[in-house]
Amino acid sequence: MLYDLNSGSGISYHADEMYYSASAIKGPYVAWLAECYPSAVDFLYGTIQNVISWSSNEDYGELIASYGYAGFNSWAAEIGCEDLTITGEWYPAVNARDFSKLGAICNDCI
Repeated sequence: MLYDLNSGSGISYHADEMYYSASAIKGPYVAWLAECYPSAVDFLYGTIQNVISWSSNEDYGELIASYGYAGFNSWAAEIGCEDLTITGEWYPAVNARDFSKLGAICNDCI
């Protein structure tokens, strides 16, 4: 899926096919955390840095343990990602359409 965030035009192929997100979900999770718990960014800066810079599963687990995934799931649903939910497995299946919505939201955070 390729879209121009400014014009909204783009192309896609199998945009609704589900794929294992692996560590790609960590960026949107941290964006949600920063939006909903801004003080956490300062308090957990090193942990967040390890999650984003080094894809640390241990530190990602620490964030999940501290902040859970129910709030992230609600946030994702509010922006139109109804099929995206983190569960006890931490790394959900996601389709390109939903992930592009997360990317657009995360782009607004920059």
